[in-house]
Amino acid sequence: MTTLNHLYVAYTNGNGQSAYTVHDRSNWSPPTLLQATTASAPALAAHDGKLVYAARGHDDKLWISTNAGTEPFTHVPGTGTTSAPGLTATSNGELHIGCRTVT
Repeated sequence: MTTLNHLYVAYTNGNGQSAYTVHDRSNWSPPTLLQATTASAPALAAHDGKLVYAARGHDDKLWISTNAGTEPFTHVPGTGTTSAPGLTATSNGELHIGCRTVT
């Protein structure tokens, strides 16, 4: 994801720890580790001036945090998934989360 001439990359490390790093066109930042682990690859989107981080938890629910994990993760009501989420912000201010649902 890119915003303000920076490239943001979300990932999980070998221990399942959620993290992201930023490239400023010259250098990569050290990893920012979040207080969360995830069962699948996370997703990032810039929305309403904040970096939104979404992930599938080990409970197969979708969890979301604003400001790239500095805000507590909250469960997205009515969601369950067996795969990594997709996350995008539209030019008209909407935030969309996509995932494979479970019943």
